[in-house]
Amino acid sequence: MGADDMRADDMRGDVDFDTAVNEAWARYRHLLAALLSDLDDGQELIVEQNLEIPEGSHGVLSFSACEDRIVCTIVEGDLHPHPDVLRENIADLELLGWDRDDGDGSFTSEADRAQVDALAALATTTLIEIWGVGHPAFLTGDVPARHEPALEVIALPARHSDLRAMVLEALETMSGHPVLVDDDGDIPLPTGEVKSWLRILPTRPTLEFFGTVVEHVTDLPAAYRFVATETLPYTGIKLVVHDTCIVAVLTVEATAFSRHNVAAGIGQWLQFVEEVRPEIVAALTHDACGPDL
Repeated sequence: MGADDMRADDMRGDVDFDTAVNEAWARYRHLLAALLSDLDDGQELIVEQNLEIPEGSHGVLSFSACEDRIVCTIVEGDLHPHPDVLRENIADLELLGWDRDDGDGSFTSEADRAQVDALAALATTTLIEIWGVGHPAFLTGDVPARHEPALEVIALPARHSDLRAMVLEALETMSGHPVLVDDDGDIPLPTGEVKSWLRILPTRPTLEFFGTVVEHVTDLPAAYRFVATETLPYTGIKLVVHDTCIVAVLTVEATAFSRHNVAAGIGQWLQFVEEVRPEIVAALTHDACGPDL
C-alpha cells in the first residue's frame, strides 16, 4: 500500500463535510443566541465538551444573566494542562477578545441582550479554536447540539452490508449530499493535499480511517524509530512505515453503531490531519530525515 498504490485518483464524490459542519455551527450559534437572549436575571446556562471524548482538555463555557447583560466565563482549569499549550491558549483567548481576571485567571466576555449573537459567535469560535471541537454534536450541556431527539437509536449491524448501509446513511445525513465511493469501496475524505479514506472493514464491525502522512522518507531507520517511540495525542491512531512512506490509521469499533461513531471518528481524523500531521512532517524533515522527504 504505497502512496501511489493507495489510490490513483482523489475521488471526493458529492460529499462536502466542510459545508455541512459550517452549517451545523451556524445553526448552533443561532440557537445559542436565542437561548441567551431568553435567560432570566440570575439564570445560568452551561455549554461543555462531551466528556466521553477522552483526548486533551474539555471546554466549558458558563453563561449567566445579570440584569441586561449576559456574561460568559471560562475557568483557567478547563484549558490545556501542559504549560506550553496553556500559554498558547491564554494568548489565543486574548486575541479573540476575552478579558482575563488577574486574580483567578478566568476569562470573561459579556454583551447586552441586543448583542448576544456576537457573544454566541465568540463562544462557538472559542470552542473550535481553543478546544478543537469539530462539530456541535460533541457538545453537551444546556444547549441541544441539533434539533433531533436526545436519545439516539443504537443499532447492532448483523453483517458488513448492514454496517456499510448505516455508515453511508449517517454520512449523507451529516453532509446533506449523496455519498460516492471509489472503485475499492472506500470513501474519500476532505483532507486537502493529504489523501485519506474511510473504509468499512469486511471482516469485523470496524471503521478504518487511513491516509499517507509522509509521502516519502529518505532515512527509513529514523522513520522506524520515530514510529516506535513517538506517542500520538490521539488514542486509536497508529503510524505505520510502509515501503518509503508513513501511513496513519485510525480504527473506530462499531459493534454497537450510532451516528456518533462516524461523527467522532471524522472529527478526530480531520483534527489529526490538520494539527498533528504537520508536526510529524516537520520532525521527520528537520530532525530525522534531512531536508528532503
